[in-house]
Amino acid sequence: KRLKIYKNVNNTWTIIGNLQRYQTDCGMEKSISLSGDGKTVAWNSNKIMIYTYTSGTTWTNFAGGLYVDESINDSKICLNYLGNVLVCSQPSLTTPKVKIYDLSSNNSWIKRTTEITGNGFAEEHGWSIDLSDDGETLAVSTLYGAGGGTRRGEVKVYDISSSTPVQK
Repeated sequence: KRLKIYKNVNNTWTIIGNLQRYQTDCGMEKSISLSGDGKTVAWNSNKIMIYTYTSGTTWTNFAGGLYVDESINDSKICLNYLGNVLVCSQPSLTTPKVKIYDLSSNNSWIKRTTEITGNGFAEEHGWSIDLSDDGETLAVSTLYGAGGGTRRGEVKVYDISSSTPVQK
């Protein structure tokens, strides 16, 4: 299987990308994110694969992908508009985490030191995530949050413009 990327040119969908998965034994459909400008794509394939659009049908891989320190099989990923901020959630860990990465000037992904952690495995903190266009505001859902009752989902919004996320 491959990830195919299309662009609408004069009302005709034209393929501009045909990218190979990292591993063939896992589904990459679990989480895919395309930057708002359409020039960066990231997906979960047992590691986070990140490509940037060059021209025609050429996409460049970022250093072979981005590894996170725990299993990312069910992780969710999200890029901001320019594709220079990437957020990865890992909702099924014993302590669920949301990690934030910034693209450095030398085109490597740098993990911010502060993670947004959930309260426990059963809540599925980070089940869904969304990032503002400027990459400074992050919404994180919790599938089974404790706030307001049992097994009730909740969404928390964070200002991530500095190194330490602040809940709004």
